[in-house]
Amino acid sequence: MDPPNLNLVITLGSISLVSWFISTLCGGGSSLLIMPMVGLLLGTRSIAPITTLGALIGNGDRVIAYRQFIRWEVIFWETPGAFIGSWLGAFILTRLRVDYLGAIVGVLLIFSALYFFYQKRVGLKTFEMKVWYFLPAVLCYATLSGLIGSMAPVLGPCYLSLGLEKEALLGTQGAARLIINITKLMAYAYFGLLNRQCLFHGLIIGIFALPGNWLGSFVLQRMSEQQFRQVVMVFVFCSGLLMLWQNVWYISI
Repeated sequence: MDPPNLNLVITLGSISLVSWFISTLCGGGSSLLIMPMVGLLLGTRSIAPITTLGALIGNGDRVIAYRQFIRWEVIFWETPGAFIGSWLGAFILTRLRVDYLGAIVGVLLIFSALYFFYQKRVGLKTFEMKVWYFLPAVLCYATLSGLIGSMAPVLGPCYLSLGLEKEALLGTQGAARLIINITKLMAYAYFGLLNRQCLFHGLIIGIFALPGNWLGSFVLQRMSEQQFRQVVMVFVFCSGLLMLWQNVWYISI
């Protein structure tokens, strides 16, 4: 590996800090903000392993910070789907091109956000989330995440529907993603997608995620539950638009 580029380290670190700060207030989605910069500076092939390693450190920090709020019955149902889906996604990544997958996910995010905001206004039935639904939900999430590196806050509406708020959402989601990140990294290493450059840049993103989490937690304490729910769903909608744009951008380079 070439000697570290200081400008690259500062750029990745700054993007990571801001992204994790924002994602603390929005219920996730840090990797979605980091992905374009990683793809631009290091190539699209590096996006998945680098963002996964960074997310491993960032989510590990959240698990420690919000450990008393974690809903372990949710983790029980998420774990099998996380393990199977992560390996499946990494395997498919080595075999197929998935250029248009991000656009499909983006449309789903936009639809879920619009459903949340307009369900009461137009008389739509409220979706009732049962805890066992997280097994198939996380199976799909982990598979798609293994393919494209990040799935944005796709599961945010599911956690909100189950009644998880603020610290409980961040802690439970962080624990689930920690399992996914560990499994994905094992799979990436096994399939030859993880090298020294990915490890170095992933560590940079992860280290700078820590102050982003701490600053975000400080602001989060001053937000009401209703403000948090609204911010999460606005970010889900914006994430859908961003994933549509990113999909066009990845295909064009």
